[in-house]
Amino acid sequence: LEVTDEELKEVVENYIEGNEIQIKYLQTTDGELMYEYYVQFSKLRKVSLVTLVEEYGVKVNEEHMDTYEGFKDEAIVIEKNDEAKEVLDKMARECLVEKKTDEWGNVEYVITFENTSEINFNTIQYQVNYEDKDGVVVGTDWIVLNNFKGGTTQRTTLFPYVEDIENVVLTTDEFYEINE
Repeated sequence: LEVTDEELKEVVENYIEGNEIQIKYLQTTDGELMYEYYVQFSKLRKVSLVTLVEEYGVKVNEEHMDTYEGFKDEAIVIEKNDEAKEVLDKMARECLVEKKTDEWGNVEYVITFENTSEINFNTIQYQVNYEDKDGVVVGTDWIVLNNFKGGTTQRTTLFPYVEDIENVVLTTDEFYEINE
């Protein structure tokens, strides 16, 4: 695999950006901000460092090898979670939303998801916003899908009990579990 200078430049820039975020992390006492910075700098630095070692031949001193192996394990988890998030976002964009009326005249939405990936999810949670014709959120709901294996389809029905819904918008909630 031939690597261009632009790819190496991006990896190094991500590593440097991760270091800059780590400095912000060390300078704050706000617990929520610290956590946000930690996630950001860990993702940038650990993935970049592993890429530099694995793909560009950067050497790790023997006394730092245990730390590097820990970084490598975390980088693998980060990359799997990034891939899973992309799959979940794609499923939210591409799901089939069918508006129906039941025998009592109530509106219901039948939503069909297709997991075209090879990722098996234990649990997925989507947030659903019901919007009116002006794009104003007039109601909120959640969808939880369990045991959603790669290459399968799942369907769920929502009963919004809200009037004047023009659009149903799904977003990936931060809660999902991958089945290892």
